[in-house]
Amino acid sequence: MPQFVEALNTGETKPVVLSVVGSSGRAGRKTNRDIFAEQYPSLRSYAAAMGPLDLDPDDLVQEALARTLQHHSLDELDNPRAYLRRAINHVASNRRRSLGRRRRAWARIGAAEDVSATYPSDLADLEHLEPLDRAILYLAEVEGRSMAFIGDELEMTENAVRLRASRARRKLRTIVDGDMS
Repeated sequence: MPQFVEALNTGETKPVVLSVVGSSGRAGRKTNRDIFAEQYPSLRSYAAAMGPLDLDPDDLVQEALARTLQHHSLDELDNPRAYLRRAINHVASNRRRSLGRRRRAWARIGAAEDVSATYPSDLADLEHLEPLDRAILYLAEVEGRSMAFIGDELEMTENAVRLRASRARRKLRTIVDGDMS
């Protein structure tokens, strides 16, 4: 019997009910709530760094958690943080594709689109990078993680991570240098 239940409105006609805390009958094991509470600060920072600027990081984390809990309990996963980070990547990529489709649709119907801010943020330069590249740079530059650790977290080889990080830095440098001139 779950101790805590959260209803998530998925946009469908009825909400999906998710159990956030596993059964209390398992002695010595952490509950979903405990695992999530431990991982939340790291996951939120990660979502803030790699998610779209117009999407609240808490929304990304919540949607990733909801999707994960529909299929798994957090205590069943070998590495819940890596799994949730991967889910955050997928949610952010889905959001980015959705926004791209919407922009193309508006362009086809001839609607004027003015989505740039009057005073763009320095973080807007990061929007030119793919979500996975932003995630790699965040883990490497902000959290100071090794390429091997990042590879394990994102299920990539260390060389692939190193290559993506190098290309992302080069692209970001080009974007920033272009803004300065």
